[in-house]
Amino acid sequence: MAANTRYKDLLDYSVAYKTVWMIMGVAVAIVVAGWFAWQRFKPPGEDERARQVIKEASRLAARADGCVQDSTPPEFVTKLKTGRSRLGEARTLFEAGRWAEASTKADSAREQLRAFNDAICASLESVARFIEFKGDIKVKTAKSARWVNASRGTRLLPGDRIRVDSGMARIEFKNGEKQLLKKGTLIQIQSFEPRPDGGGRAVTTFERGELVAEGVTNGDSTIATEFGEASPREGDIELKQSDDGRSLEARSLRGGATFQSGDTRRVLGEVSRMQAKKGRGGSVELGEVEADLLGPDLREPIDGRHFVREEPAREKTAFEWRPAESAVRYRFQIARNEWFGPVLNEGDETVPQGSVDIREAAEIKGLPEGTYFWRVAAVDDGGAEGRWSQVYRFTISQGSPVQVDRPPPSLSVDKGLGLGDKFIFKGQCDPYARLQVFVNGKRYGDVDLSDDGSFNTMVPVEHEGENIVTFEAQDTYGTKKSIERPVYWSGF
Repeated sequence: MAANTRYKDLLDYSVAYKTVWMIMGVAVAIVVAGWFAWQRFKPPGEDERARQVIKEASRLAARADGCVQDSTPPEFVTKLKTGRSRLGEARTLFEAGRWAEASTKADSAREQLRAFNDAICASLESVARFIEFKGDIKVKTAKSARWVNASRGTRLLPGDRIRVDSGMARIEFKNGEKQLLKKGTLIQIQSFEPRPDGGGRAVTTFERGELVAEGVTNGDSTIATEFGEASPREGDIELKQSDDGRSLEARSLRGGATFQSGDTRRVLGEVSRMQAKKGRGGSVELGEVEADLLGPDLREPIDGRHFVREEPAREKTAFEWRPAESAVRYRFQIARNEWFGPVLNEGDETVPQGSVDIREAAEIKGLPEGTYFWRVAAVDDGGAEGRWSQVYRFTISQGSPVQVDRPPPSLSVDKGLGLGDKFIFKGQCDPYARLQVFVNGKRYGDVDLSDDGSFNTMVPVEHEGENIVTFEAQDTYGTKKSIERPVYWSGF
């Protein structure tokens, strides 16, 4: 019995001994872990902070050294020299134990070097990016012989070429300028020279197709072609090369532009165009600058219109627009996408003018269900085609129109103020509706609405005595609301 007791006492002593040591071990581990955590997360001292800032500035300096070129603007070279000099001073102060001064000097060096890298190194690494593309878009870099599919994250560098096989693409340069590339277009980005104010000069080579330079505000960007150099300023310019490569049309869509070919220079004002042609021996002849034809004002179907039809394949869809000045005929296109590739009316349906109310029209039968886009361009008596109108969209769905119960668009009109044989009306309408005016049952025209749907319009009456002026609002589903306003003209 005594032996058993001694064995039990020994066992109890051993267990207690191990427990005490285990507790002490855990405590020591916690203390050590806490010490390492404090060393890692404690606020750095002046010496450590200075060391970290100098290390970061040194990395920026190493990156900047690889970006300097002969073409680097002098003001950025100055920033680089200043940053290097202040970094050297910071290292000297650190070795002398003057850590606070070293940290301040390294901070200043870091800012100068970062400004250089953001402008110069970043411009060499990426000068433009895709902000929109639809269809088959290819990119070939300056260091590759293969064309690869583009993606939204594709970086564009000097020397890169972009090809639009179908659809469209829009790229944006680092200075905010944009280029819209349409089907069949091929360009190459030549260079981008940044400026300290955040702007820059983009140089692009346009090889074929159709390109629109958008949002050019600094006036020093250049688009090089086989026919000469186009320089848009404070606006947009469109370049379109013929399929055979023998001619190029330049259009100033907004603002102005210049086109230089050898010693010949043309200045394009707003809403103007010019044509360049290749002559014998490869010489280039620049035509005179002419006033451009504006795109017609589309009327029906209104943008966003939704047709509900029992048998879409048997019903007609009518299109109406107001004429463009100097137009003798029009080109009309309808497609399933907004870049019109391909158009559904092959060959572009030609619609003659000559309707009594000076409104132009087209008609298509049997459009199936779906969403459609349409646009119109004017053609003058010389065969020159004007700008395309804005693009309108409409949708056709199958169903019973009588089952569609929708409230009419909102509309309010005052009683009108007479000024001789003209009356001024003010009112409010659904901003997305189409508002027309009729005088004694005859259509007078459309009323332009402001962004909030308010309007102020003048309407002439037909004859002495009472006249009925009718305002009719129509929403995108074709639902209408009319208000009649009787007015009286005494003849004086």
